[in-house]
Amino acid sequence: MTHKGTITLKTERLILRRFAPEDAAAMFRNLPSKAGDTVAAVEAFFRTSWLEAYESTDSYRWVIELKVLAEPIGTVKTDRVDDAHRSLELGYEIGERWWHQGIMTEAVRRVIQFFFEEVGLNRIAARHNATNPRSGGVMINAGMSLEGVQRQASRTGCDVLCYAILAEDYFGKSVVQASPSLPEQIRRKDAPPMAIEQEMFHRAVELIDKRFPLGRGGAAVMHTADGQYLTSVALETVDSNVELCVEVGAMCEATKYDLKITHSLCVVRENEHSPCKILSPCGICQERLRYWGTDVMVGVTTAKNTLKFVPLSHLQPYHWTTAFDDIIMYDNLHPAKG
Repeated sequence: MTHKGTITLKTERLILRRFAPEDAAAMFRNLPSKAGDTVAAVEAFFRTSWLEAYESTDSYRWVIELKVLAEPIGTVKTDRVDDAHRSLELGYEIGERWWHQGIMTEAVRRVIQFFFEEVGLNRIAARHNATNPRSGGVMINAGMSLEGVQRQASRTGCDVLCYAILAEDYFGKSVVQASPSLPEQIRRKDAPPMAIEQEMFHRAVELIDKRFPLGRGGAAVMHTADGQYLTSVALETVDSNVELCVEVGAMCEATKYDLKITHSLCVVRENEHSPCKILSPCGICQERLRYWGTDVMVGVTTAKNTLKFVPLSHLQPYHWTTAFDDIIMYDNLHPAKG
C-alpha cells in the first residue's frame, strides 16, 4: 500500500477535497447530522476531528463539493484502516436536497477507484442500517456485494447490512451478468432473505430513476424461485380506466417463462425529490399473487417506511380459497418445483 492522504479527487459533477474552516457554514446548512448544532460547533468539530487527521497520510476525510454550487453538500471518510490486510471501511452522508440524484454513488465510485488504483488496497467495506436501504443502493451501484447481516447490531437495534468490494472484483470486473434472454434479471439462488429484499428495493429505485427521471413514478420487482429478478412499470394508456397495476408486467414475465414468484415488491415516489415509498399489494394483486402460494413474501407499507416483507397469508388470513380443496395453484401444476 502507498498511502497518499486526503488528496483532491474530481468527477464530472464533484470535487472531493479537504475540509477548510470556511466550509463550516455550508456544512451546517447541508449536512443532516449537523442540523442540531451551531456553525461554531460544526467548525470546532471538523477542526478537531478532521484538520488534525490530515497530518497522517493514512487518514482519508473528504468533503463533497458540488461544482455548480461551489460548496460542500456531503462527506466521505474512512475508518478501520488496516495496512496488514490492505483494507478499510467507508462512511458517507449527503444533504437531503441532493438525494436520489446519483451524487453519492458518483463520489463513492471515485473514492473506490482512488483506493484500488493509487493506494493499492485489496478490500473496501461499508455498512448501513436495514432501515436505510437507499444507502445500500449506493454500495451496490458502486460495485459492492452484500456479505452478511449483523442482526440487531445498530445503536437503534435494527439489523446492519455489510458490503464489500475486493481488488479482484474491481480489476477483474467479475460481476454476474443477467441472461440476455431474460432482461432485468440476475441469478442469485443462494442469496439470503435480506439480500433478496435489499436487492429488490435497489432494483425498483434504480428503474424508477431511469424510467421516470422527473415527476411521479413507480416500479415493481418480483423474485423467482430460481433466483431471477423481474421488473415492471405500469402500462401507459390513453384511458385511465384501463390502467393496470405496476406489478402486472413482472407477473406476466413470470407466467411467460413458467417461473414461481417467491417475493413481490412495489415502490413509488411522488417526484424526483421525494422519498421512495413501499406499497402493500392491492387486493387485486393479492389475488394474482395467490396463484404462486400463500408463502409468497410481499413488501408492505409501514409507518416508518422501512423495508419489511411478510407472507401473503398474513394479508389474507380468511381467504376464500381455504374453503376448497381443488383450487389450481402453481405448486399443484408443478409438484417437482413447488
